[in-house]
Amino acid sequence: MRKTFARGRILPQSLSTDPRYGQLSLKARVLYPLMWANCDDQGRVTGNPNELKYVVCPNMDDIAKEDIPGLVDELERQAFVKFYSTSTRQAIQMLDWWEVQKLQWAWPSDYSAPPGWTDRLRYKKGQKQVVTENWDSGESPPESPPESPPVGSPEGSPENNSVRSPLTAPSEKEKEE
Repeated sequence: MRKTFARGRILPQSLSTDPRYGQLSLKARVLYPLMWANCDDQGRVTGNPNELKYVVCPNMDDIAKEDIPGLVDELERQAFVKFYSTSTRQAIQMLDWWEVQKLQWAWPSDYSAPPGWTDRLRYKKGQKQVVTENWDSGESPPESPPESPPVGSPEGSPENNSVRSPLTAPSEKEKEE
């Protein structure tokens, strides 16, 4: 299983007042935000109970891998997630993903999209090409590739990048320049 790095994941502020969330069991209320935080850029995470337990809550003894299928079913009944299977894998799609996430960049998922779902893609391919598909975030994609790798990309990871995120305020030194 490939290790992914989720950056900039935002939980919906309305989650605490969502009546659906209040109807979930305590374990499902704990599992859901942890799943959300571990999704890829398309709002997907593994649906395999063993993998989900390992990825999302490996150190929580209160949620056993045997609990996972029932908790995912509970989340699906409340319309938080869509569980689906392909010919080779099981996956979970977060249903409110694009209503909440306002990502600058979104790479393709390792999981195929569930039926009826359209992925939104915007990522850097090679040195000079920006791929954009179904990107309707209200902003137009850049006409030319950015000069530095996008934040969250392997090239733009904090370990390899000293470039400031466009979402953070410039430092006093940057303002002077």
